[in-house]
Formats: sequence, structure tokens, C-alpha cells
Amino acid sequence: MIKTISIIALILFSTIEAKKTDIDSLINVGINQIYSLQFNKAYSTFADLKKIQPNSPKPYFFDAMVLWWEILIDIKNEKNDERFYEKLDVVIEKSENILENNPKDFEALFFKMGALGFSGQLKSVREEWLSAALDGKAALPIVMELNKLYPNNYDIYLGLGIYNYYADIIPKNYPILRPFTSLFPKGNKKQGLLQLEKAGKKGKNAAIEADYFLANVELVFELNYEKSAKISKKLAKRFPQNPKFENILARSYFGLRKFEKADSIFQLILKKSKSKKLGYGEQLKGSTLYYLGDIQYRKGNLPKAKEFFKESVQIFQKLNLEENFGFIVNGKMYLAKIAKQEKNYELAVKYYRSVLDLDNYDNSHKRAEREIYLIESRK
Repeated sequence: MIKTISIIALILFSTIEAKKTDIDSLINVGINQIYSLQFNKAYSTFADLKKIQPNSPKPYFFDAMVLWWEILIDIKNEKNDERFYEKLDVVIEKSENILENNPKDFEALFFKMGALGFSGQLKSVREEWLSAALDGKAALPIVMELNKLYPNNYDIYLGLGIYNYYADIIPKNYPILRPFTSLFPKGNKKQGLLQLEKAGKKGKNAAIEADYFLANVELVFELNYEKSAKISKKLAKRFPQNPKFENILARSYFGLRKFEKADSIFQLILKKSKSKKLGYGEQLKGSTLYYLGDIQYRKGNLPKAKEFFKESVQIFQKLNLEENFGFIVNGKMYLAKIAKQEKNYELAVKYYRSVLDLDNYDNSHKRAEREIYLIESRK
């Protein structure tokens, strides 16, 4: 009798473990589909997961994550924002239903935290600072509670790392946001970077997101091009269809002055942009053309550099996006320098005067005025 009970228990345990493995496999498939921009396949994968776990927040969180990446690759398009917030509300509702009976349930706490984090990220992109701060304030105690209850779970380190990093650098670099950051405890940039690194190396479901976040931070804020290149190379190799990973890698090589490597990747991005591949839109095309122009200028190929800079400026002027303003100013400054080198002084002055018609950027007015003076004093 005892032997029979043991066999039944073993069968039941094996069945539970098999189901857990099936769920983990399904999640891994779906996550890979997200980062490969196979959004329809990912939606289908997580629809299957909803059938298996209809009351868990897990499938609904990953379903929202698909839409998050759809938004991310076309960030200026706000048509999916409301649908995204609705999906996150479902995740929070499913989580809270579980937490009513089990306040320490890992998945419910984790995915509620994740939903609040996603909501705060999008609101900060849309510059809705107060709403973003409120989401962050609601998520922070959950992150701390999770870390206390489950200190060996490295997925939690993604949330901890993002918090520690941004809570340290935002007050220093963005004075306008200090009233919002004063609502939170102080962060620790160094600790945040280490936590993100751990999440990337040892996380179960958050590893890729942690690596992407860390690569971007190392490139944009830390200027650690060696590190951003190392991480983004791994991501781009695994997900060659993802423009975010490819772009970080190309810009990292550019920062390292490995111009041949940067050029080959930027050329590939340009080719994909011209063929209208998903995620390779006009904004990415414009910045890619700018970097290609810079590389050709360094090589002394002025005709090719001029061609790239002209097209880049045209794209960004048409897009009329504030964050691309620097590309327009610098592109025109390069076109003026090329015209001057080609001894077309009239055209050079024309470009420099067009820079003066724009808002001042990185001392651009003073530099343009000086060049105009030098050219005109030749007469």
C-alpha cells in the first residue's frame, strides 16, 4: 500500500514538474519571439499560456510586453498607449486577486511590480512625470519586499537595478525632475549597474531586458563603449532582426573608433531601412545616415559624406522631432565644412547661416559665426 501511494505521489510530482517545464518552455519561446519582433507569433504563444493559466498574471504580463516592444520600435506613435495601459491593468487586477489570499505570493508581487514599472516607463517617455513618479512610488515597496522575501531571485535585480541607477543619476542630470525624485529614497548608480549585470547573467525571464537596459545605459550615460559593445554584440547575434540591439552595437563601435566595424553594421541597418523592415523606420534611417556620413568624412570621401549628410538632414527636418535637433545642426555644420574644403565658399556660408537660423546647439552659433567671419575676411 505504501509503495502504491509512493508511486502515485511520484507520478503526480512528475506531472506537476512536466507542466512547469512546459510553461517555462512556452514563456521562453514567446520571449524570443518578442525580441525577434515576431509579434503575431508572440501574441499567439501567450494566448496559449492564458488557456493554461487563466488566473495567473504571468501570461497577461508577457502579452503586455509584446505590445511594449511594438510601442518601443515606433516610440513616437501613441496609438497603442491606451491599449497598453489596459493590458497592464489586467495584470495588476490578476495579481491583486491572488495577493488578497496570499500577500507573499512571488508571481503576483513580481508581475504587479513589472506592470507598474512598464506603466511608469511609458509615462516618462511621454513626459508625464507626476504619473510616472506615482507608478514608481507604488512599485518601489513591492521591489523591496520581493528582494527581502526572495533574495536569490535574480529577475528582481532588474527592477532594483533600474531604480538604483535612475534614482542616482536623474537628480544630478535633470534638475527639472528633482521635485519628483525627492519623493524617493536615494539611489546608488554603482550598485544599480551591478544589479543589472547580475540580472543579465543569472535572471530567468528578465535577462534579455536587463542586458538591453544595461547596454543602453553604458552607451548613452556611462560612455563605456567597450561594455555596451560586449553586451549588444551578444544581443544582436542572438536577435539579428532587432534594430535596437543592432543600433547600440554600431554606435558602440563608433564610440570605440572602430569605424570599419561600425560602418558595416550601419550599412546593414540602412539596407534594412530602405527595404522597410519592421522597426527600421525613418528616425533610425536618419541617424544611421548621419553616422555613415561622419565615417566617410573621416576617410576623406567628401562626395559620399555629403550625400549621407544631406539625406540625413532632409529626413530629420521632415520628421521635425525635438530630440533629433542635434543631428540637423551637426549635419549642416558638416555640409558647410565640406563646401569650404571644396572651396565652394558661397555654399559654405549659406549652410553656416542656416545654422544661425536654428536654435543654438552645443555652441553652434558661435562656431558658425566664426567660420562665416573667416570666410568673408578672405575677400
